[in-house]
Amino acid sequence: MKLARLYLLKEHLNIHDDSNEIALRQYLDAAEDYVRSYCNREFNYNNYAEVLVLPPDSGLKSVTVFPKEQPLDTILNVEIDGEIISDYKVIDDAVVIDATKYNPNYVIVTYKGGYYSPDDANEPRVPSDLEQAVIYIASIMYNEKALGIGRQAVNTESGSFTINFQQIPEYIKNILDKYRASDV
Repeated sequence: MKLARLYLLKEHLNIHDDSNEIALRQYLDAAEDYVRSYCNREFNYNNYAEVLVLPPDSGLKSVTVFPKEQPLDTILNVEIDGEIISDYKVIDDAVVIDATKYNPNYVIVTYKGGYYSPDDANEPRVPSDLEQAVIYIASIMYNEKALGIGRQAVNTESGSFTINFQQIPEYIKNILDKYRASDV
């Protein structure tokens, strides 16, 4: 799934012909790969499973699982130590379980979540601020392709690119931080 549309990158770069489309798509792919890696998310609307392993005899009163692939659409099931349960709560896109009732060793939450491509008619689509952040990062790679100092490699299926992250403005980093998921 694409996080940004090629024609918007071309508009951003003021390119009006198709002569660079292969290279531009590679920069866009690299920017998308960077954003996915930085945000620790796929973003694609799909089925996912999150596993939370708890320390033995943790004594927790409740367990909260924050699914990475927001926005959360549907909880398909919640499993505690191999048993599917139904007495959980969803609060602000998080799954909350009464741990005193179960004393769980592990929890698996299976759900539908994420975004549709910006071109897709389905909702929810990739937010416009996230799409613009991807376009901005791709434009940095395109405009600075001849420089290699202070850059970090980004590998994609299309090739390997580098980007100077010091040139990413704070407001773009702030946008990406809104969508960043933790491993916990």
